[in-house]
Amino acid sequence: MAEALGARSLRQLKLLQEKLTETIPVPSASSVSRSLGGLGHEMNVLLDLIEVADLLHAKAIRFCVDHRAHATQSLLSPSLVKFQGAALCCFIPGVRISAEQLCALHLQTSATLHEGAPRFGLRLMSMYAIAEVPCVVSGANMYLCDPSGRYLSQPSSEAAPSKPNGAQQGSGTGGAPASSTSAPSLSPTPSAVASSAELSRGVGRVYPVVPGDLPKQFPDQFSPLALFGYEPRQGKPLDGVLIRLPLRSHAQAVHSTLQAPFWSIQRLRTVVHELKRQAQQSLVSSVHLEQIMISEWLAKAAQPVRTLQLTLSMPQHEAWQRGALVKDQSWKKSTLSCVLGGQQTLASVFGGKQARRENIYVLELLEVRRDISTQEAQLARTSSAADGTGQSGEGSGFENIFGNSFGYGEPEFGTTASTAAAPAGAAVSTRNSVSGSMDAEAQQASLSDVSLTVESGDAAGTADGPCAQSLDGSPNDAAARIAFSTDEPAAENFIVSESETAHSVRWVVSEAIGVDRSRALALEAKNSAHGLVPHAAVAAQVLVDGQVPSTRHDGRFGAPLPLYACSGLPVHIAARFELSKPKREIELVASSTDEHTSRRVEWNRALFANVVSAYMTLLKALPKMLPAARDEAGRAHAMYAFWPLSIGTAREELTPLLLRPLYSSLASQPLFHSVSRDLEMEPAARRTMR
Repeated sequence: MAEALGARSLRQLKLLQEKLTETIPVPSASSVSRSLGGLGHEMNVLLDLIEVADLLHAKAIRFCVDHRAHATQSLLSPSLVKFQGAALCCFIPGVRISAEQLCALHLQTSATLHEGAPRFGLRLMSMYAIAEVPCVVSGANMYLCDPSGRYLSQPSSEAAPSKPNGAQQGSGTGGAPASSTSAPSLSPTPSAVASSAELSRGVGRVYPVVPGDLPKQFPDQFSPLALFGYEPRQGKPLDGVLIRLPLRSHAQAVHSTLQAPFWSIQRLRTVVHELKRQAQQSLVSSVHLEQIMISEWLAKAAQPVRTLQLTLSMPQHEAWQRGALVKDQSWKKSTLSCVLGGQQTLASVFGGKQARRENIYVLELLEVRRDISTQEAQLARTSSAADGTGQSGEGSGFENIFGNSFGYGEPEFGTTASTAAAPAGAAVSTRNSVSGSMDAEAQQASLSDVSLTVESGDAAGTADGPCAQSLDGSPNDAAARIAFSTDEPAAENFIVSESETAHSVRWVVSEAIGVDRSRALALEAKNSAHGLVPHAAVAAQVLVDGQVPSTRHDGRFGAPLPLYACSGLPVHIAARFELSKPKREIELVASSTDEHTSRRVEWNRALFANVVSAYMTLLKALPKMLPAARDEAGRAHAMYAFWPLSIGTAREELTPLLLRPLYSSLASQPLFHSVSRDLEMEPAARRTMR
């Protein structure tokens, strides 16, 4: 009778795991805790997953905020009951990873990256910021990773972890078929093998999902994975990578050895809202991704609701593709620029093909949105509209489609729940200080099971105010206030808008590589081994639904994906910056005499030569790319709106590094036709910009 009801003894479950599963190395709790110290802002969890998709050469990535609570009767282990609740799910279609690649994606970026790959975040290590036991499905296997070793049974043998059948890519059912995209090689380098000792103390298990015997025997365990068109009980391999991150509850966070905070649904929704604001910049900054989709599956809904779909295309087929300069290794060739004063290579001097150092292309984005908000947010939005402020309770700082509103002062990641002391039902409202730190009361309130809503700051919605965050991550005076509440919105309180809205957006991206001293630094033996690439790109949003956008003051820096810090420029700048921990800041001034800090600052400052070159190319090309205006003055105004001003910049270092060399270079460039005095009375058509 017990078996008929789905109950099994612990001994039977342990024997089942030992018989049907294999073990893989996963990070230890101490290793995870150290790595999460460099996560920075909580939205970096999502950006790190986007970087993983781009690193795997995927074309799309899909997120789903799953509100549902799943059944707990037939599970692989009773200790997994607490992970059947709400979760963040991520699907990367078209690529598969093996067990070896899963382990490699946990290691530090400098140890396993191939040259030219992004150097932004923690890769899969960041998923432990949300979940105690993440679940990954790819090909014919499901992987459960337990760094603390508290929820999965320890292997009975101390022998080295064995390789799961079919887990090796390209062999058995776990390998990618000919029709699917093979993930790039992520085999650990010798330094990474040395670091693999850090992966030997957690517990990781591989469960076969092909054939579907295990999903049919434990349906409740696999039912949360029935997402994005995948059905585990069909016994078919998954053509992609599905990552499910059960939200860490307050009780789990209190006892977590990962030193990671709790996550509520509302906290996750707030971070996802911020990703929507930066989705365009994230897609433009990536090399391979062409689509980002976000959906939400409410607790009582029969299917998920798509809230964002962003699709990218390149209308100019003759242009170089994205990432072409990084893939092309011609920038490494020996140059005679020190003698000839130019960018000539030995091959070009003696009749060969000249290396290309610049590239400019156009990206067309189609954005489809649908709003899901709470009743309280709807009432706040209606009240704000009646007052004429135009600010919403839940959506202010997030809802602007094109990212022209300000960010919010969300606390940095890393505050644990072990010192939580806020009473139930307490509400705390705080404004971040200039240093970016929260007061003690707000920190403790963030430890409880809180939900976050945003109250607009005094100048948060103005068109000419500064960004909420400066280049170093500290909020400016116009930063938005955060209101913390312990009330989780009920399922019936969510309101789904009746229709979707669609917008077309055009971006112009200019990139440069190997300019001036950045090339010499990248070719130094130590930096070359570290994988430094002297590349930078400048992206401008030039058209929204066929019109030039009126607000362009919220530019961000990226490395290359967006950082949670505004630059105050009218364009977005993505470069291979070396970031400092723990906030992922771009250091432009050495704060200490440490050798690593000095080299990092030297590299970041040298990269601005590439930024200047790319920015100048962009400004020279803009007159031809902007739509025709009613008069020449209007067209000139639209063009000059993309030129940087020192008044709105977030850091004073940008003036000597960017503004002065940029304007010095532009002074000799032919941006306009010169018109002689006797032609001033001729038709305006003869006095147009180049």
